[in-house]
Amino acid sequence: MAATAVTRSAAAPGLGAVAAHGAVWLSLAAYGFVTSTVVFRSTGQADYGVWATIAAIRSALLIVDGGLAFGVTRDVALATTGDEDAVSRLRMAARVYAVVGIVVALLGVAFAWVPGALLGIGPSRPEIALITILIAVETALALAFAPANASLRGMGRFDLLAVASLAMAVVGSLLLVWWTPAWGLVGAAAAVVGGRVVGGGVSLALLFPRFLVVRSSSAAAGQLSRVIRFAGPMWAIAIASAVGMATDVPIVGALFGAGVAGAYGIGAVIPMAVAALMFVLLDTAFPRLTTLARASVGHVVRILATVGTLVAAIALGSVAASASDLLTIWVGGASDLASRVTGIYALVWLINVPVHVLVLAAIARGQHGLLVPVVLGEAVVNIGLSLALAVMVGPVGPALATLATLAVSNLLLVPALLARTAGVSLVRFLPPILVAGIIGLSVGGLVRLSVTPLANDVLRVGVHAALASAAIAIVGAAAFRKRTLAQRWLGVIFDGGWRVLRREASERRAMATTLSWPRPKARSTQSASPLVTVRIATYNRGPIVAERAIASALAQTYRNIEVVVVGDHCDEATERAVRSVHDSRIRFENLPQRGTYPDDPMFRWMVAGAAPMNHALTLARGEWIAPLDDDDEFTTDHVELLLEACLTRGLDVAYGKADMEVRPGEWMPVGSWPPAPGEIVHASVLYSLRLRAMPHNVDSWRLNEPGDWNLWRRMLGAGARFGFVDRVVVRHYLEYREVVSGVPR
Repeated sequence: MAATAVTRSAAAPGLGAVAAHGAVWLSLAAYGFVTSTVVFRSTGQADYGVWATIAAIRSALLIVDGGLAFGVTRDVALATTGDEDAVSRLRMAARVYAVVGIVVALLGVAFAWVPGALLGIGPSRPEIALITILIAVETALALAFAPANASLRGMGRFDLLAVASLAMAVVGSLLLVWWTPAWGLVGAAAAVVGGRVVGGGVSLALLFPRFLVVRSSSAAAGQLSRVIRFAGPMWAIAIASAVGMATDVPIVGALFGAGVAGAYGIGAVIPMAVAALMFVLLDTAFPRLTTLARASVGHVVRILATVGTLVAAIALGSVAASASDLLTIWVGGASDLASRVTGIYALVWLINVPVHVLVLAAIARGQHGLLVPVVLGEAVVNIGLSLALAVMVGPVGPALATLATLAVSNLLLVPALLARTAGVSLVRFLPPILVAGIIGLSVGGLVRLSVTPLANDVLRVGVHAALASAAIAIVGAAAFRKRTLAQRWLGVIFDGGWRVLRREASERRAMATTLSWPRPKARSTQSASPLVTVRIATYNRGPIVAERAIASALAQTYRNIEVVVVGDHCDEATERAVRSVHDSRIRFENLPQRGTYPDDPMFRWMVAGAAPMNHALTLARGEWIAPLDDDDEFTTDHVELLLEACLTRGLDVAYGKADMEVRPGEWMPVGSWPPAPGEIVHASVLYSLRLRAMPHNVDSWRLNEPGDWNLWRRMLGAGARFGFVDRVVVRHYLEYREVVSGVPR
């Protein structure tokens, strides 16, 4: 019936996985910076404009990867749970990848003339076609190796993925440094192909002994349509995103020339790389979001989006504030256009972070198709606005257009569309996101002001980066090491938890006065046998409340008990089951209406049953209260052991261990000293009636606390004397509804 505080978050990624996935980004980001630096410095700004234009077209060729890669990652995660359909879809997805890779290579050959024609330099630079073909081959190879990389993600083996990425980055960088000065852009393109071959080969070698999606030659014929149905919306979204954002450089190049396009392109690289890190870290949660119970998704989405926005705002705010210094150090100079583009794109990528979390949740549930019309409309508006602003305000116009379009889409339209799908209400999702963004940008700006007096730009950037990294490390450690604390403070600030804390403080002072009265002296259980009230709250449990909970209460070796059962406006079947047990020690009362609980499934789980539990306290005649959930059972010596501890040690509260069913048929002992969340099960406790003035708080969800732990914490804060009995005193069963939905009701 009641929430139990042993429930732990099953969805937040572990720090090790996050660090490994961060290493993936680090190697790829370093590779990207090496590529940009070598090409820019070796060939000049105009040739870099050619490179940036071809790279933008490459991103359009990679649109298929998004849909298929997320599908493979999702299906690998499902396959590890024994989903045979997922295995069939994996085999079919591998075939689709092979076909699409071939098509992409052919398209690259067929349209190799496009970049030169777009920039108006095709006839004078025939090698541009060769460069385009090489990049198309590299893109086809990326698609060929993508199933292996996606499989490693789905398995949570980010460490192996990091090894493959590092191999590609090291080999590719060495080839770039070797070939680009000698052969220009052709050498750079060939080096990228070489790095891709090495990285893909390593990922396949690492995956092969563990899980290879193409190991079988057969695939269920009906799975092709399912693979395409899942990937199709992703492709549409990717096309729209590519058209909306990747067209900025070609538009600038077409209107203002390759040199201006080079300045624009170099300005967009740094914020894009920082944003890529954020997306990589957030993507670590995707495999677990795929298998997570629906009721838990909203809470995970909220904390990931809030913490992610705060971290991204610190990082991207720092990038925007130090744009000129960063570009000077990186490429030897900072044009006004490049600096302005860097600052604008920092904001563009920042407003993408919370939406990225919502999209991950939607993809995990296969509901990302909802995004297609919004993103397509966003792309059309962005292109039109980019052209208009480019003509009106110059080369910076497309960046401003992208910022304006995404601000409306990502802060209003997409959250309104996906928040409910992700299991979180819009009014609870947006406020912490906006506050986190403002705080993060303020931190980045203040850090910049603190380093402004430093004369050397390298020193300024170094100190700024160190201070910003320290702030990010503090936030990240709090998020991953203290997830419950982070969620608690979200509730305190944005869910009205501060009012709950204020009430608790008043209650604690009053209870401390009560507990300061002379407490009974410790005495042997042989000298007294006080009445103990076993308190059971129930709701539509049917016969199980009688066959398990009430039966175990009546079977106690300590005989001086009463059993108070209160229905939370339960159904007739449950009431009949309780009344069918004929024992004078049982009293039953059914509330005329059910208690008022939150609509959110997880929050409702935290506090459901508070009304009948509190009403049972008003009916209790015993000197001691023994809470029991309606689907659990006491050991026969539960009351005897805990009461003896209270009486002989002068305790107000005693608790023991619980045998907890973590999976059907699999049990784990839970409980230890000192009292802490996850170490006290609701039905493992016996406490004095002196604490009756502390009822279950139906608002404990506002602090992100299950009602039982909230009660024990308040008792501890008031000065109640707790003690631990190192014995199993209750069996806590996993409900069928908990197996299916993640929460009892």
